[in-house]
Amino acid sequence: RPAITMLAPLRGAVLPQRQALTLWPGHRFCTQHAAALAAAEMPSLTRLVIMPTVPDALALLLRAPWTATLKALSVKCNTRHPAAWMAGLGLEGGGALGAAAAAAPDVLRLARADLPVLRDLTLCGFPWTPADVAALSLAEWVPQLTALQISSDGPCLGDAAAARLTALPFRDLRCLEIRGARFGRQGLAT
Repeated sequence: RPAITMLAPLRGAVLPQRQALTLWPGHRFCTQHAAALAAAEMPSLTRLVIMPTVPDALALLLRAPWTATLKALSVKCNTRHPAAWMAGLGLEGGGALGAAAAAAPDVLRLARADLPVLRDLTLCGFPWTPADVAALSLAEWVPQLTALQISSDGPCLGDAAAARLTALPFRDLRCLEIRGARFGRQGLAT
């Protein structure tokens, strides 16, 4: 069955006991899927694993009322069509994010999200640049993170990005895991 047919019943569904949800439909998770999922009532949801494949899908999910209860979020970013992501983001005029405006769209959307109880964040599937880390530093919820896992599809988490990463305003961080990234000459200072 097509993924949209499988997720359609979630629109408006009331799932009061649902605590965890993993949706990994591959390259077919689109805005229609996100709208159906965002419309569901899941007041107990604390863990979400998702792979949105268009820019607006993550934005729709992050506006859902149940994101206020998320303690763990894992987002696999789509890097197969980066031009479509950037066009969907609409950053042509620069915007208020300044240096962070060149960041991956998923990072920008997450930085803007209201995630008051988020503690565990996993982001994978895109190269980490200083702009990505700058965008992440704008998130109000960064200090409360206890775990941050980053998996990079890019060639290198350079010295500048590594330096910015260690300078994030972590207050409660206990686990910082970085996979698939090479560091520059300076490595990762702590």
